Amino acid sequence: MAYQHDQKHEKQGCIQLVRCIPPTDEELKNPQYVPQLEINSQAQQILAERFEAPISIIVYVGNMGVGKSKLATVTVAALEKETPGTDLLWFRSGAGTNGVTQGVWMWSEPLRHPDQDEKTKGSILILDCEGTDNLDENTGANLYFFCMVVSTAFAVVLRPARIDRFQCDRLYHALNRFEVMKSLHVLPNIWLLPLDLPKFLHIDRDTGDDIEISKDEWLHQIFSVDEERNNLSSGHNQRLKEQYEYITRDEGARTLADMLRVNKILTYLNIRNNCISNDGAQVIAESLIKNSTLTELDISDNNDINETGFELFATTLLGNKTLLFLTTGYRMADAVKQMLQTSRENLIVYKQ
Repeated sequence: MAYQHDQKHEKQGCIQLVRCIPPTDEELKNPQYVPQLEINSQAQQILAERFEAPISIIVYVGNMGVGKSKLATVTVAALEKETPGTDLLWFRSGAGTNGVTQGVWMWSEPLRHPDQDEKTKGSILILDCEGTDNLDENTGANLYFFCMVVSTAFAVVLRPARIDRFQCDRLYHALNRFEVMKSLHVLPNIWLLPLDLPKFLHIDRDTGDDIEISKDEWLHQIFSVDEERNNLSSGHNQRLKEQYEYITRDEGARTLADMLRVNKILTYLNIRNNCISNDGAQVIAESLIKNSTLTELDISDNNDINETGFELFATTLLGNKTLLFLTTGYRMADAVKQMLQTSRENLIVYKQ
């Protein structure tokens, strides 16, 4: 895709990118029915003509009425270099049917990071997704998954009164589909965005007072069950616990990656047997592109990293020039090991 800098066009603002084709009553009864999504050809043409690769895609998802569209509009306003005209169509928000997003809408003008200079290629695309609780279960799941597949940053917008186990289920199932898909797709950066909360708060059920808690405690409570009011079976309780562990299991890897990006001292790192998944390995590899100090890394015995994960890890690691010794364990395919050592002649890879 190439952005036509000199092209004159009428600015439209927000247009629909994806429409959900409503299923018939018979299709809804059919367990084999696959929901259909339709791409707007005009939006497709705009992406091809106006947006410069690489395109960073920010998608806002969540329940209906949580403020996704307002947040998308604020994001556009923050990134637009020129003041948008008042006649432009903004993302739909507000009460009533006119304020409800249908399908997926996009901002039709390419945006750029404020710190990006004119010589740097790339553009930013903002997407606003229909509230997934406003659709039938299958259509909502497919739209949610579509947004996750195409996004660079996948932002789940939350309001405390609207957080429910179905929203947790959607995030879990979409992440799980990613894992079993076994493709070369890379998980986006996933953000949980609580609105209207300058602090993370918990309501005391006895007094009704707001109690300030940490981010980790707040996130844990989303996936927790109030035992006094618990009417779930033990099986459902266990499933909720597993989903929380699944979604948050790579938090340590992301924290480690943030440290590696700025590290100027550490030369040896052993993170074997730390329950790191494909996604965690990928963010660590990306952080090593910015790292010029680490020379030895042991990432073996992380059984949630499969061959596909190691292939993505190795491909990303080609951007690092200082790592000399890498221990991966047997899950890295021989062909990937050979590719890595051929491309990085000074790197020794151990599969032990």
